[in-house]
Amino acid sequence: MAQNNHTIHVDANAPATAGRLKTLLEYKELLLSLATRDYRVRFVQTRLGYVWAIVQPIVLMLILTFVFGKMLNVNTGGIEYPIFALSGQVLWSYFSFSAVQGGQSLVQSQHMIRKIWFPRVVLPLSKAAVGFMDLAIGLVVLGAAMAVYKALPSVSLIALPLAILFTWIAGTGVSLWTSALSIRYRDIQHALPYFIQFLFFLTPVAYPAGVLSKSLPESISWAAYLNPMSGIIDLARFSLFDAELVWNNVLISVGVAVILLVTGWHYFHKVERNMADTL
Repeated sequence: MAQNNHTIHVDANAPATAGRLKTLLEYKELLLSLATRDYRVRFVQTRLGYVWAIVQPIVLMLILTFVFGKMLNVNTGGIEYPIFALSGQVLWSYFSFSAVQGGQSLVQSQHMIRKIWFPRVVLPLSKAAVGFMDLAIGLVVLGAAMAVYKALPSVSLIALPLAILFTWIAGTGVSLWTSALSIRYRDIQHALPYFIQFLFFLTPVAYPAGVLSKSLPESISWAAYLNPMSGIIDLARFSLFDAELVWNNVLISVGVAVILLVTGWHYFHKVERNMADTL
């Protein structure tokens, strides 16, 4: 019987990034397999999998509406508060899922890393792929809520895919850094969920981004957008509600997201060769 052997060719003279991307493409079936496995665990093998994915954003939206919309009466610029909060919440949930799950992926899969070789970056990337299901369900819930409030999107809606892309970039960048660091510093995987939860309150999910920037001295008001999700959520609200947008602020956040991804990619591969020994 003929055997179908899969051979990996490593070219020492090939550009590092190009070679790594080529290897990643060769293992796209593994990435898909891992993402499918996690998808089944989250949705298929649970009785209320899809129900929870729908209920969670609605419940959080109701809580934010009561606290920030009713009690604190946050000014949303004429946008109904429930859909205002939901528009930020959907992207934030995808970012936090990618960052936390991806950041813990290497330690959780250490048995695989010790036994076989494969590009380790597949693990955090597979978590980001699974998160797209939650994102898709959240966007459907958001669309339904906008229909209830008769908030029809304008032509600016074409910018929404950009906001989603930048959210993926930010979440993946964080997950590459934290997953690689957690190999040596195991406390990171425990501290990461708390850090992301803290970052939630510094992100304009429940309030406009201008609230945070105005609380800073005018000379450094731009620092509020060093949080990559600040400008990205602003971009999402611009695409959905034609809300006011300062492009310079968006560029700061997008720049930070890209830097996180590029530096995280290189640091991840720098420590990759010793991951099995360290684990």
